[in-house]
Amino acid sequence: MSIKTEMKAWQLEVLGEPEDVLNLRKIQRPAPKANQVLVEVDAVGLGFGDLLFCRGQYQQATKLPYVPGTEMSGTIVEIGEGSRHKVGERVCALPSNNGGGLARFALADDSRTFSVTPDLSPTAASAFLIAFHTVWFSIKRRANLQPGEVLLVHSGAGGVGTAAIQLGKAMGARVIAVAGGEEKVALCSKIGADEVIDHTSSDFREVVNTLTEGRGADVILDPVNGEAFDKSRRCIAPEGRLVVVGFASGTISDMPSNHLLLKNYTVMGMVLPYYLDNHPELVQEAHDEMLRLASRKQVEPVVQRIVPFEEAPSAIAALSARETWGRTVVTGMR
Repeated sequence: MSIKTEMKAWQLEVLGEPEDVLNLRKIQRPAPKANQVLVEVDAVGLGFGDLLFCRGQYQQATKLPYVPGTEMSGTIVEIGEGSRHKVGERVCALPSNNGGGLARFALADDSRTFSVTPDLSPTAASAFLIAFHTVWFSIKRRANLQPGEVLLVHSGAGGVGTAAIQLGKAMGARVIAVAGGEEKVALCSKIGADEVIDHTSSDFREVVNTLTEGRGADVILDPVNGEAFDKSRRCIAPEGRLVVVGFASGTISDMPSNHLLLKNYTVMGMVLPYYLDNHPELVQEAHDEMLRLASRKQVEPVVQRIVPFEEAPSAIAALSARETWGRTVVTGMR
């Protein structure tokens, strides 16, 4: 049986808003090189990065023509020379070249491809890798979160936030989440947060200090930055660790270094590609441990919307409204 050399994909040739620049094209089916796999895509978990890549606003330049979809799940149908994976293996993966998932087939490097168990559906698997690995390396490796410590999670209803609540509880922490609005507050409580602060009606800094009897949070996970970062510095415990993982607010905060000395705390950053590129063995260990947590139902990606392949541009555009919670997943590529 011959293999079709063309496939459908959402592609952009110029930068702009997704609904304006994305077009459904027939493009060549890619072939894996050494240490790569070709995945038949089941689902793509959309993230804010997909929107930024379309606009050309991501930290890394968008190489045109570009197919969005920075996180996917599917089945390996072809392997390159030297690959550690096998044809027929179910995986979650980060496509090569920072995108490519919104297509029938997509390439992924071996180091960014991970097996998944039946505990994760294709939808859940497509929303697992970035959020859960980011949180694991942030609070476990970088911040060394300990049982009984207080973990403060900003943007608690987001993809990273919902992962942080679940992993924080699995690690034995007391989790305080910050979210905006009744629906998001209820979600954070539902998935295990011990306390949830609605930042639209309360000053989280004051509430955290009250809840901790003035001591503050031991570890703070901040994917927001801006004002959230500035206030976090004022509700962190002595020897606390504040981990910056993003700038969803659109504002990058400056901080007075003397405040670090006066309150005796640490500010650190965490970016997942560093570990993927330099310590793949640590990423594999973390992945295996989180699969065990998933098998025990202690963690599971939170998916708000499942949209068909044909609606991918509007689904990416909707991420700019910041009214979503959990993850949006695109299916129906086959």
